[in-house]
Amino acid sequence: MKDYKPLLKAISRLSNDPITKVGCIITLNDEIVSVGYNRMQRGIPDLAVLWKRPTKYSVVQHAEMVAMENLKVVVRDRDLTGCMDMTMWITHQPCLECLKYLSEFGMQINYCEDYENMPESDKEEWKKLAKEITINQAK
Repeated sequence: MKDYKPLLKAISRLSNDPITKVGCIITLNDEIVSVGYNRMQRGIPDLAVLWKRPTKYSVVQHAEMVAMENLKVVVRDRDLTGCMDMTMWITHQPCLECLKYLSEFGMQINYCEDYENMPESDKEEWKKLAKEITINQAK
C-alpha cells in the first residue's frame, strides 16, 4: 500500500481555507483516479470573507464531495456504482454528512487526522455509521 499522506498534504494546500485545509484522493488498485480539496461551491466567488465561520459552512464544498464529483467525470458513471473496489484517502476524518453520503458507495475510507470540532450531537451517529462501513484512521 502506498503512503498517500505527503500527496494529501500537497493537495490540501490548494484550498483557500485559512484554517482547515482538507485534501482527498480516491484510488483504484493503488492508482489515483480522483482528487479533491475543500473549496467554494461552483458559482460562489472565492472571497476571504466567505471563509469565516459560520458563513463558510453554507458555501464550502468538502474535499470528499469534490473528489466524488471529479470521479463522476473520470469514470463517466453518474451514479458511481463501481466504487466498491475504490479507496478514499482524506487528510481529516469526514464529517457526519460526508460519511452518510460516502456510505452509499461501499468504498473503503482512510483518514489521517481526527475531526476535532465535530459537534457532540454528531459523534454517536458517526460511530454507529462507521461500524457499518470500512473506515480506518491511517497510521
